[in-house]
Amino acid sequence: KKLLDLLPLPTFSDRLAGNYLANPVKTLDDYQGDARIDHNISNNDRLFGRFSFERAKQYLPTGLPDFGATGGFASNQTFKTRAYNVALSQTHIFKNNLINQASAGYNRVFNYITSFGYLSNKSSEFGIPGANLGTDETSSLTRMTFQNFVGIGDRGFSPFQGGTNVFHYSDTLTKVKGSHSLTGGAAVRFMQLNLLGDTALAGQFGYTRLFTAAFTAAGGLNASTGNSIASLLLGLPSTGGRNDQLQGSVKGRRWREYRGFIDDTWTVNNSLTLNLGLAYMVTTPQSENKDRFSNFDFYTGETFVGGTIGVKTDYSNIQPRIGFAWSPRESTNMVIRGGYGLYHDVSAIGGATGPYQNPPFANAYSFTSDNITPVRTLATGFPDNSQPVDPANYRGTWTTIDPNIKQGRIQQWSLNVERKLPSSTVMSVAYAGSYADRLFDKSRDLNTAPPGPGFNAAARRPYPQLQAVIAALSRGWMEYNSLQLRVERRASNGFFLLGSYTYAQALTNGVSGFGGDPGIVYFPVVTDDDVDRGSSNTDLRHNFSVSALYEVPVGNGQRYLRDLKGLPEAILGGWQINTIFVAQSGYPLGMSMSTNLSGTGFGNRPNRICDGRLDDPTIAKWFDTSCFVAPAPGVLGNAARTTLFGPGRWNADLSLSKKFVRRLQFRAEIFNLFNHAQFQTPGTIVGSPTFGVIQSTVKSSRQVQFALKYVY
Repeated sequence: KKLLDLLPLPTFSDRLAGNYLANPVKTLDDYQGDARIDHNISNNDRLFGRFSFERAKQYLPTGLPDFGATGGFASNQTFKTRAYNVALSQTHIFKNNLINQASAGYNRVFNYITSFGYLSNKSSEFGIPGANLGTDETSSLTRMTFQNFVGIGDRGFSPFQGGTNVFHYSDTLTKVKGSHSLTGGAAVRFMQLNLLGDTALAGQFGYTRLFTAAFTAAGGLNASTGNSIASLLLGLPSTGGRNDQLQGSVKGRRWREYRGFIDDTWTVNNSLTLNLGLAYMVTTPQSENKDRFSNFDFYTGETFVGGTIGVKTDYSNIQPRIGFAWSPRESTNMVIRGGYGLYHDVSAIGGATGPYQNPPFANAYSFTSDNITPVRTLATGFPDNSQPVDPANYRGTWTTIDPNIKQGRIQQWSLNVERKLPSSTVMSVAYAGSYADRLFDKSRDLNTAPPGPGFNAAARRPYPQLQAVIAALSRGWMEYNSLQLRVERRASNGFFLLGSYTYAQALTNGVSGFGGDPGIVYFPVVTDDDVDRGSSNTDLRHNFSVSALYEVPVGNGQRYLRDLKGLPEAILGGWQINTIFVAQSGYPLGMSMSTNLSGTGFGNRPNRICDGRLDDPTIAKWFDTSCFVAPAPGVLGNAARTTLFGPGRWNADLSLSKKFVRRLQFRAEIFNLFNHAQFQTPGTIVGSPTFGVIQSTVKSSRQVQFALKYVY
């Protein structure tokens, strides 16, 4: 009851969902500074230096007061940033066609997150044992989630520190010889990541409706009955766990990046230019500065402690590039451009999770009940998890890295035809595509049970003695193809116009790495990629935009009323109109079940028994919800990972501006000019009262603002 009292009462009593309204205030204080020096040592030597800093603090509310949490990473929280940057470079001219630039740099960025309950020790106050252990890191309120309701407690990975130190050294030599411009060089970066953070340092509980659900005639649990809040009042969580950091809470990752390249820009003749390049890159596996890493190879069962924990260096990162620009018959009205490049991605290697979370340097306790017999309750809280455990005898959750992990590989290609038209207009038609593979997938539980009775039953898992095995893998892929049209009328006679249209498709296997693709991924239980093939979260099939600037030809020296002076000129002359219009198709939808009865640990999709598209969808029923039904218990649903699309959106903004005198400018801006509602995607969880229902908009209603600027 004390926990429920932390949540506010509804502000709307006529609805079960979306029944609370708040107007929270987000605050941001940001201070930045720069200092720079440029010094010519001699005619052939130039020195450059820069120092920058930033101190920022942001309060980010959820809309719920105090301990209310709208998601696993969304509680009322404060972000702080402390950043410093130093850059030095020296340019030396050997001769007119030979130049060298040497650079060195240091970048330090430390980010901190604390939630509302930091230092409150609220779990101990409420009588939840084993949550607050007397340290700052464990002083928050245990995070609790409730099926079909908002949650309570402090966000995951809070408190958090993500601090990077990057030392960068490079040298580039450029030589011009005849029709060739050759550039070659090398760079090395020494990377440090000093991290404090774990999933649930004060613990987490997940409540579903199943502990209070009725039984079906067949003896199973009726997922349409029960209430997760009733499960809370009984103190019966379905899932839960907590994490302990041992031998120090701040862990220091270390790795290095090496890259060499050569590039040739070759002017073949007056109509053809080629760009040819080749680069090679090596990134070393991560280690910990005090050897506090360990790893578990899921496929062999082998454990590694210290060093690079069995992860092999990827030496396959060759990066060829080719591009061309061709003007047929030396035409000044037409140019054809094209190119291909292969790149590698290492950005995800520094994520917040990692092998510092493994024994003997950390313990991760978790449990999953059968929703009949409780494993833990609110009264029993969390067991003592503070003693180091031999990795060979560990029975908890592993956070692992595939020893054979590869760097992400991205191939991009394009062909563009640009043509000059009358009236200062340029039109282009382009095809652009890309294919990325070996993309980073860092949150996949490999130790999940295949479909069957119960919930992720240990007896059916590949390693029954373990909980989850959260693996970092290089198995994601994404393919993108697009047709792009663009028309630009360059500024002439006071008029500018830019319009573009893109028809595109972006498909993935659910792990493209762009913020989470929609739908439930069936890997690793189903290894056929076609089963998880579907839309990326960036799959906007149609995207159109047009912007224009028009200087109204009225007033002194203009086409109309060119002799206007005095007050009439001050009122009627010097006006300018700017507008932008954007329209796009809807985002993809991935349907899922509110209650997972498949027996796996990753959720389930529904069965799709008909198409689901409606000729006249409404916000109350965007698609035919009867086309998506619950599969039988112990079975995976047959719906594709993504099926339908949400509502399209369009918006127009307009601004009017006028210069009264040389230093005074008036501006009126109208956002969402036509006050057009732009809707969020509908609910996609089968069994939820919001399934198929659009509850919110993504852009505010019409806003008008006025500004007066004086330049001095």
